[in-house]
Amino acid sequence: MPALRGSEQEDARDDLIALHMYLHDTEGPLSYRELAQSLRAGEARLLPYGACVASALRRLPRTAGSPSGAPTRRTPPSRRGTCCARRPR
Repeated sequence: MPALRGSEQEDARDDLIALHMYLHDTEGPLSYRELAQSLRAGEARLLPYGACVASALRRLPRTAGSPSGAPTRRTPPSRRGTCCARRPR
């Protein structure tokens, strides 16, 4: 993040590392399951981690349109859901 300097850059790096861990750790104390359980139970131990994840999501660039593979208005109804499906031979 070249536009950020000093502590802003360090904060952004910490946030993005937390988001990476949230998205890629499937087990362990920083997995998404553990964070969800902790927040639902009202525990404060993972609040800083959750705050970093939320901050990282706010830092990501905004996108327009629908997620990849999702039907859009421009997709004809007969073609929806066929982009990744195997065609019969």
